[in-house]
Amino acid sequence: MNNFIIKNFFKKTAVKVIFTGEDKRIKIIWTIPKNNHITVGNHAWEIIPEKTFIHAGIPTIFVNSRTAEPLDTLDLTKVVMKSNNFEKIVNQSVASDMFDSVKKHNGEQLMIIIGIGMLIAVGYVIFKFNGLEQIITDFINSQAAGGAV
Repeated sequence: MNNFIIKNFFKKTAVKVIFTGEDKRIKIIWTIPKNNHITVGNHAWEIIPEKTFIHAGIPTIFVNSRTAEPLDTLDLTKVVMKSNNFEKIVNQSVASDMFDSVKKHNGEQLMIIIGIGMLIAVGYVIFKFNGLEQIITDFINSQAAGGAV
């Protein structure tokens, strides 16, 4: 209820805090700063204008339970890869995984296909040379004519 009151009645002085706790859940909390500080539970942070973003006309800061100051989402010093390289890296990874899986399973799949082909060939030879073809053909023709065998 406190968030609702601050969000709707004290919008000009409110700050939206996007808080990430130890359990990795994100909570959006509306608060009114006191002496350029905000407090969420037992955590307190100083409002640093360089680390404050405007969202829908409201000052917004990102904080977590581990740091003593707001997070700067534009700070690229700790970035492992840039967003424009991400797609290239993922596509290369997917392609290499596909080639690795083909190399890994190529022999197994080939042996299965050869085995199935051999079973079909042996079945055809047995069917053809044991006279089963004539017996089955006679049976089908007699059933089509409506007679008994």
